[in-house]
Amino acid sequence: MSSELERILESLDHEERIVFEYFRKNLSVGEILAVKELKLIHRINDPLRVIDSLIKKNILEKGAGCINLSSSIKELLKKRKER
Repeated sequence: MSSELERILESLDHEERIVFEYFRKNLSVGEILAVKELKLIHRINDPLRVIDSLIKKNILEKGAGCINLSSSIKELLKKRKER
């Protein structure tokens, strides 16, 4: 894993890591579906708070009705796979 990606992941709290992994596996998800799944399946009490936190940290991006893993994080993940 790239050191920059490791540093980012180490800075996340438990719920942020769960939400990050959710979006790592599902790069782009409709906002309503993401909130429902994070609450029901992953037991995140306030998914919007966690999503907003990850948006502020430039880990997620908000699109038109959807939430995506940010371009910069996708690039770091791509570089990791190339190694």
